[in-house]
Amino acid sequence: MRRSIIFPLVLFLLTLALAGEARAQWQDGSLAVKTNGNNFQSGDRLRVEIFAVGDINESFYTQVSYKFSETVRVKDEDGKESDKEEERVRTRPAGPALEGLGQFKSLVLDDTFNFGEGSPAGRYVVEVGVFRAYSNERVTTIRSCVFLQNSDRAGDECPTFLRGVKQNYAEYLVNFDGAFSQRGRYTATLFAGGKLVKHIEAGVFASSAKELTITSDKLGGTPGKTFDILVHDRQQNYSSTLARVTIPSAQ
Repeated sequence: MRRSIIFPLVLFLLTLALAGEARAQWQDGSLAVKTNGNNFQSGDRLRVEIFAVGDINESFYTQVSYKFSETVRVKDEDGKESDKEEERVRTRPAGPALEGLGQFKSLVLDDTFNFGEGSPAGRYVVEVGVFRAYSNERVTTIRSCVFLQNSDRAGDECPTFLRGVKQNYAEYLVNFDGAFSQRGRYTATLFAGGKLVKHIEAGVFASSAKELTITSDKLGGTPGKTFDILVHDRQQNYSSTLARVTIPSAQ
């Protein structure tokens, strides 16, 4: 009789433990949005990938949306015309189910969003919904900001945005200009030719609301070389990719 009670209890506890582990991987910001840059011009194409900061050990699928504002001309009741900002959303079909994704693996989700002559200038929010394959439950949403026809202040309204690299004043240290959360939990990944070169977990932090600092001995050998740099805030699930940036030497 005791055995018949213990076995279901053990199975129940094991199920709870596995469910907790599955939830934790989504809550820990294990997926990031990687793009082919964050500053685009008319005629450019946006490429969206997911990048696994940590192992994803659960079947899931994704759906990509693009949110942006467009200025439209409207008339009031008296016939007076004025400009109004309206949000536009372009949603792609959901992708196929994936059995999981190993750490540091990436997958292209969409490369069909083109910036044409009629595309409104300004901010575009790339939003990737992540769903459990077996229940269709949305488990997390990851985002990134990109801009068409960037300006010096572009990115200020984004939780995380890499605008550019600053001059180095110390070895193994580099600062970036942009918009950042001082409560953020950041990682930085450097790519060259589409391949991962460095992944930095420790020593990536917002030194102010407009500056991100990376200080790590993993920066050794990078000055003078050009990379795509992905910064991901695991706290807010927001990412930014700065394309083709050259790491400056210490002065």
